[in-house]
Amino acid sequence: MSNTAARRPVPVIFGEALVDVFHEGDVAGGAPFNVARHLAALGLHPLFITRLGDDARGRMLGAELQRFGMDMAGVQIDPVHATGEVRVDESAPGVHAFTILPDKAWDHVSGSAAVAALTHCAGTPGLFYYGTLAQRNADSRAAVQALQAALPGLGWCDLNWRAGHLTPTAALAILHSARAVKVNEAELHMVLEWLGLVDDALLQRPSTGHASAAVAALCAGGAVEKVVVTYGADGYAAFDRHGRCVAAGAAEKVSHMVDTVGSGDAFTAVVIAGELCGWPLATTLERANRFAAALCAVRGAAPEQLSFYESWKSDWDL
Repeated sequence: MSNTAARRPVPVIFGEALVDVFHEGDVAGGAPFNVARHLAALGLHPLFITRLGDDARGRMLGAELQRFGMDMAGVQIDPVHATGEVRVDESAPGVHAFTILPDKAWDHVSGSAAVAALTHCAGTPGLFYYGTLAQRNADSRAAVQALQAALPGLGWCDLNWRAGHLTPTAALAILHSARAVKVNEAELHMVLEWLGLVDDALLQRPSTGHASAAVAALCAGGAVEKVVVTYGADGYAAFDRHGRCVAAGAAEKVSHMVDTVGSGDAFTAVVIAGELCGWPLATTLERANRFAAALCAVRGAAPEQLSFYESWKSDWDL
């Protein structure tokens, strides 16, 4: 490890590691797991905190962790609850319906064990990432709160809300506990609707300098200082706590589209990398945009070949 890398703050990533069950077999998934895998492959040494079942799927996900160079220090093994599972219905051509099964191992993360795992960080924690889906159960929600107490001011929320798993009120409380928030445009409007706020101009990517009273009100509800929004094929934008769009850009053209699975998680991973490495925000978002577009040219949420990351690490001096 270089001296620069040794001094760089490291991310703590919390949340679900699970298997997406397709008709042809199981595929490793879960937004936090996807983010952690990218950060590990880029050399950011994340501490990934999750809980797996003591079963074949848990061992499969453990092997995937090790393939990406992560150790098991933050991974708890549950002797009772099974590894997380999402059943994918592919009955309609080109349409996937997802059923996220309840009461799985990742719903029961121990807060005390999670905090104890912080001693295994490869450096000083500089960011604490979490979502809302991983907090649908009281056990894991309490674990996040314990980690927030141990890592004050480092919260980074990727909304990742799924209807039927957590109430809007609980999701808003989680969002407002964070210093930074990442959403897509549909999630942004959903959250604004929850709060009784409207800004129809945000239905499309805004220009730098656009002032949104709705986003300012969203931030005023808690500790939020920054909101990053992805607009799919229309690009991205970022707002400060006053609701001002401080950076925006068009989407990167994808030369060979395979699928968009995990592209949002890829974008998030590079935004986190940029924050930890001290890149300017506009540079960070542009790099995240290009990385997410490149991932659309490979199958699934993470590439099979880790050589995929080498050019990015070289170009970004990681």
